[in-house]
Amino acid sequence: GTLGFLLPEDQIQPTCEEAYSGALHIITYTHDKTFNGAIAVTGATLWSMLLAVGVTRVTM
Repeated sequence: GTLGFLLPEDQIQPTCEEAYSGALHIITYTHDKTFNGAIAVTGATLWSMLLAVGVTRVTM
């Protein structure tokens, strides 16, 4: 184009917002497809086990 790699000042912010929105969408999509809630279940299970061990040791 006529500007080469330089953007006019009034186009910098909208371009950044558009790029951010696209990157956020890709990251969210990948996260949702990859983890699918399994981490939340695993985390809850681990905390439940730690709580059970802690309660068991206190009552002994």
